[in-house]
Amino acid sequence: MIDLRFGPGTWQSIVDIRTKRIQEAKEAALQAKREAIKRHNEMMENIKIAAGIGLIAAIGIGLLIFLLTIV
Repeated sequence: MIDLRFGPGTWQSIVDIRTKRIQEAKEAALQAKREAIKRHNEMMENIKIAAGIGLIAAIGIGLLIFLLTIV
């Protein structure tokens, strides 16, 4: 019916555009998911580094206090 009203090939072009937009939306969602995973992994790495530094600092302070109480 659409081809009869607007000319031959109109319906197929509508279907093609729709398929293209759906594919682009899927690719955009996949890219957003990849970026979210990358940000999460970077954040976890930063947390590990901060925890390590905090642990070393706590051990150092504890050792310093221990040595000062002995003397």
